[in-house]
Amino acid sequence: MKVRLVTTADSYEIWTWRNDSLARKNFRAGELIEWEAHSLWLSNLIASSRNIAYIGLINDEQDKIGICRFDLKPKVSVAEVAINMNPVFRGQGLSREFLKQSVGFFSLKHDERLEAEIKRGNLASVSLFTNVGFELLNSDEEYLKYSLNLLTRQAEN
Repeated sequence: MKVRLVTTADSYEIWTWRNDSLARKNFRAGELIEWEAHSLWLSNLIASSRNIAYIGLINDEQDKIGICRFDLKPKVSVAEVAINMNPVFRGQGLSREFLKQSVGFFSLKHDERLEAEIKRGNLASVSLFTNVGFELLNSDEEYLKYSLNLLTRQAEN
């Protein structure tokens, strides 16, 4: 598996993955996203110094398996992490390695605490994040918030 930064060449795939019914069910905002809104969002994401996104690649970099995004909140030293897999590759055990590698690349330049907000019914994401070392931070009626302290993780390695 290879992980690289997202580019505008990834736009169409990311858009189709985002509009997949299972992805929409697990996102905060579950509506269909129009192409124009998505294109603007991706352009802003790529240009931003507060957002970093990676694409996972397999099969000699021929197949894109998903996107992993980090949204920095510098005032509180936190980065929110989100992952969305290409529906074709869900359930194949690739998300764990993709998330691990993405966190690894992110941690080369950042030491913010990572947080992931997961809808209560999204058991696959709960399993994924806990298997990568995230721990339950808190919860409410709708969401579970998981956290990973990169400074502690780096000190352990």
